[in-house]
Amino acid sequence: MRIIILLIILFPVILFSRNEHQTGIYLSSGGGLGICYKYDTKEDFHIQLTAFPYYTGTDIPDKMKAYPNIGLKLEYDLYSIRNKRIYLFGSYNKWWAIRNNYTIETINDVPIRTNFRSNNHIDNYFFGTGYEYIFQRVTFSFDIGYHYQSTTGIGDPNWIDLSRNSNSISTLGAGIAIRYILR
Repeated sequence: MRIIILLIILFPVILFSRNEHQTGIYLSSGGGLGICYKYDTKEDFHIQLTAFPYYTGTDIPDKMKAYPNIGLKLEYDLYSIRNKRIYLFGSYNKWWAIRNNYTIETINDVPIRTNFRSNNHIDNYFFGTGYEYIFQRVTFSFDIGYHYQSTTGIGDPNWIDLSRNSNSISTLGAGIAIRYILR
């Protein structure tokens, strides 16, 4: 909910600004996975939003697993020249695991359908340093840092829930982004 409120506040500022906007793909162990949008404030600060609705299933929406995620990343420039920069960052990412399923049991020749739904989530915190290189209108970013994950235990798929059998894990995290500069 906090992220949604922040987006509502930031949207008009970002939309009507004259600063640089970028869009692309971001893959990170702690900062999110999916389509990203980045806004440069021109004051050594940068804001990035990442989101992606990932799901699998055989009988959607009755039998499905959905894993939507949303992430927010803040960057601060340590060193910047023309087409290169080194920055510090902090990011937060949330994955939801929504599982719909059902069973059909026959009692006295009458099929009875029982629906099941589970909602779990994972919170990722990612802090570290990054390097960005700009080639014409395309940016390439590489992040490395401390990744902390707290989970309610979604377990599957393993590439989302790193903690497997515990409620949290601390590890080294990494991320990569490829973005196109809009203006």
